Amino acid sequence: MSLPLLHAVGKIVQKLFVDKGWGADPNARPLGPWPVSTAKEAGEPDNVLTVYTTAGTDDGRSMIDGERFRHHAVQVRIRALNPRDGEAKGEFISHALDEDAYQETVAVDAAIYEVHCFANVGPLLPLGTEDSASKRSLYTINAKVSLRRLT
Repeated sequence: MSLPLLHAVGKIVQKLFVDKGWGADPNARPLGPWPVSTAKEAGEPDNVLTVYTTAGTDDGRSMIDGERFRHHAVQVRIRALNPRDGEAKGEFISHALDEDAYQETVAVDAAIYEVHCFANVGPLLPLGTEDSASKRSLYTINAKVSLRRLT
């Protein structure tokens, strides 16, 4: 049987993004480009990534021990001051999920996770702009993720 997850899937994926250099640690000072938050989008800076845990899918059970097979899911939200930058970052993230995340080990606090891969990575979806005076552009990408806790 698999070990239960100790962290939200979005938190694990957020740490993967930081480890791979796809975005910056939101707690680092000075703050790097494209800080990656989880569960709540940061108000500043203008260009940010936010990873949300979403509903995954069950993919059956083992006939040997009854273990449930599950694909977890995330939504990556991209917010950018300039639409070109948002689209470019979104296309980069979409490509990276498809081709650059395979058998990755991620440490979150004392837990170690293995991110096997991302699947069903959806297209970059433009959401328009914020209603605020900033008019920052918003995009999302939805994906399933296969992962397990090692320790």
